This record gives sequence, C-alpha cells and structure tokens, in this order.
Amino acid sequence: MAIRECTERLRRLYRNLGATTRLVPAAKILYPNPTPDPRSTEGIPELEFFSKVDRSTGAPINQTVLNEENKRHAMYLARMRNEDGTSTKTVFVKFVEEYNAIAHRLLASNKPPLAPALYSCTRVAGDILMVVMEYLPVTSLRDVPLPLSAATYEAVRRDVSRALELLHEQDLVFGDLQEANLLYLPEDGGRALLVDFDNVGCDGKDTYPAFADPDRREDRRFEIMEQSHDTEDFGKLMDWLSGLR
Repeated sequence: MAIRECTERLRRLYRNLGATTRLVPAAKILYPNPTPDPRSTEGIPELEFFSKVDRSTGAPINQTVLNEENKRHAMYLARMRNEDGTSTKTVFVKFVEEYNAIAHRLLASNKPPLAPALYSCTRVAGDILMVVMEYLPVTSLRDVPLPLSAATYEAVRRDVSRALELLHEQDLVFGDLQEANLLYLPEDGGRALLVDFDNVGCDGKDTYPAFADPDRREDRRFEIMEQSHDTEDFGKLMDWLSGLR
C-alpha cells in the first residue's frame, strides 16, 4: 500500500511538472539565507541577494554556467534597506572564516576613504562571518587601461602608502598587498582603495594562513607576519606599475 501510494503521488507530480510552463525554479533559491549565530549580540542586516560576483573583476555574474573559480567562492551582491526604510542600496557580501573589521573600519574612516565602507561584520550560523560592505562597480588595479598614466601611478603610490602607514601605526600587517586587492577610482584625480582584510594580523604575533593564494607573489604560509613584508610587497607593486607606464 505504501509503495502504491508513493508511486501514485510521483505520477501526479510528474504530470504536473509536464504541464507547467516554468520548469526552472527562480535562481534566488541558490543564494544564501544567513541566520545569526545565537552567541552573537549583533543582528544581521536584512538582505535580498540577487547575484554572485566574478572573483577577478568584481562584476555581477549573469551567466547560467559558472566557471570553477566562481563556483567555489562565497561573494555576492545584495540589496540592503537604507536607514530611511523606503529605499535600498546595492552592497557586496562575502562569507569568510576570519576578517579584521578593525583594520577595515580604520581605513574606511579616513578622509578620503582608503577602503569601501563596512556596514556589518557578523558571525552567522555555521561559525562563519558575513561581511557586508559598500559595493563600488569599478575595476581592480590590475585591469586599469594601459598605458598607465602618471596620475594613476601617483594616486596609487600616495593612497597605498598612507593606508599602510595607518595600519602599521596600530601594529597591524595587511599581509596580502597585490593589485587584485586594490580598487582604482578615476574620479577626483584618482584614488586607490584597499580591499580584502581577511588575513590582516598583528605584527610579530600572527601567522599567515595555511592555504596558498594562487595570486600571491610570495608563498609565506605559516610565517610570522611582519610589517617589513608589507614594505617589500609595496615596492614590488610599484615596480610592477612602473612597467605599465
């Protein structure tokens, strides 16, 4: 009886599926539905996820089929309600195991900002952090038009140097200074912003993570983080930019 009843239910289900005009469910079922960690005292923003982003360019992904690199990451675009309660803004959301919100807010509060605004960094169910920040639809530094102008070169040198100075004053090490982690804003004579504060640590105390980022110039897994590494990476970054002029 049980088998007969289940079989009949399946037949009815398949008949209905064949008659429907919409066989593909809405893509939103694939997006996150985060739940606050019960141990957290901070709530999470109300978000409506609508797209993944390309890991290389930061642009929304509109293709049905994702490449392997974009399948693996957990970075999205979402709409977040503004404080007035009547409008929304597009935000960038990522899910990570570690994130240095102090370092991010330090640079974002500079005048002019040296990082996108950070709206929330909250632990959610699954013991991971949900990071919600300002979305800037601009290119990363490695994708700026060539040849590189003198104004762009100077803006990057000025802003990155200042960002590292602020971090080092707080005994912090950025630890992953590379062109992929820099955004370039052409307005106001050009500005550079640091992104990706996942692995920022304390000088002489914290260590680099166990995994190796394929984009990194140096493999420093398990090494003690030192501010001299930022200085070294900054020199290599500027040498690389010099070759693009």
